[in-house]
Amino acid sequence: MDFDKHERDHESTEALLDAVERRRDRPWQRGSLGVWSISAFCNVVLFLLSLGMLMASLRPKSTINTQDALRVTSIYTPVFEDTAIRLQTTHLNGSLYQGSSVWHDLPSDPVAEEAWDQFEHIRTTSLTSAQLLAMGKEPSTVAKYEDKIWHMGDDAYVGTLDFFHQVHCLNMLRKAAFAGNAAMPSWPVVETIHLQHCTGMLMQHLLCTADAGMVTYQWRENSHIPYPDFGVNRQCRDWRQLVAWRDEHAVDLDKYMVYKKPGWVKNVPWSSEEETEFLRELDRIIEEERRKSGG
Repeated sequence: MDFDKHERDHESTEALLDAVERRRDRPWQRGSLGVWSISAFCNVVLFLLSLGMLMASLRPKSTINTQDALRVTSIYTPVFEDTAIRLQTTHLNGSLYQGSSVWHDLPSDPVAEEAWDQFEHIRTTSLTSAQLLAMGKEPSTVAKYEDKIWHMGDDAYVGTLDFFHQVHCLNMLRKAAFAGNAAMPSWPVVETIHLQHCTGMLMQHLLCTADAGMVTYQWRENSHIPYPDFGVNRQCRDWRQLVAWRDEHAVDLDKYMVYKKPGWVKNVPWSSEEETEFLRELDRIIEEERRKSGG
């Protein structure tokens, strides 16, 4: 009896040892649940990362970043509420002769006048009191649209885009510069071309920056129409830093004024006889100034 029990215990022990050995022979079964869990977790993480990268690639980053940058560098304007301003790299025409662009041409040119006149159409719009406060304007000082006439409610104030006012100011200077005889200016050739160039460059810069800020209107004494309040708020760069940077990095001016063209340079031709004439006259003036200064 005891012998049989001993045999059964021995057989049970051997069976247990065999099971352990078989387990050792198949290591892939050890911790199979843990391995599966880790594998599943890694797959989920990889899937989420892939999904995130896909969504990021589809997101219009440039548009969002551009609008955020414009808001940071500009005073508040309602234009940004419903318009995504596009940015584009533009080559400004720095030519010195008549006909290079409508912005350089004289007031006698009908095509140029038509191009400039499109900016003279200053149109007013409606602003809310909240928008005025965001612009730094006190609503009580701004002219309102009467609801009984305009049917805009009790929160409609008069405003317009300052961009068109800026172009108008430049156009006034342009016309005044050639007011004597717009067809044949009395200026010497250098001054005439110089003025055309300056006007054209300033106009292109105004078009490039396209200030979206607003001008509000006020009721003034002895005036029966709203008068524009040109005292506007703007987010400005510190121009003094540019002056300091120029002074710190500029080369010696006296040396530059006597610097002459070396013989090894590659000459870029002027594109017209007018520009060639301008260069000749400019060289003559510079040489005359050098002689006066003993250079």
